[in-house]
Amino acid sequence: MAETDEFSVEDQLNYEHEVGEGDPDESTEMDDPELEAIKARVKAMEEESEKLKELQKEVDMQLSMPASGGAQLNMSLEEKMDVDSRSVYIGNVDYGATAEELEQHFHGCGSINRVTILCNKYDGHPKGFAYVEFTDK
Repeated sequence: MAETDEFSVEDQLNYEHEVGEGDPDESTEMDDPELEAIKARVKAMEEESEKLKELQKEVDMQLSMPASGGAQLNMSLEEKMDVDSRSVYIGNVDYGATAEELEQHFHGCGSINRVTILCNKYDGHPKGFAYVEFTDK
């Protein structure tokens, strides 16, 4: 029975080839440039998807790291206490103030190492207070 099924399929293909209906080679040749363009777009999209996955992995790794700076991770307890003893809390800071303005304002008190204005992590707006770290005590 399998031979008769194959035979009828071959007969159908031969008939379609003679009549010119449903020839798979003919339609493939006409759609070939279009098909190649689609394949190229799919390949480009797959490459872009891989790049996005790599970028997402990098971002996930950065987010999983602690929020504090990398320099403070390597500091010993004594070094952290020394930095804290040279830092001053500044409250009631204007929301429009910049780190440069605070540095200029407190420059008369000594050499400044760093000015940190704390901001809301969700919207990025300043919280209204800052820390000034001086070079010397």
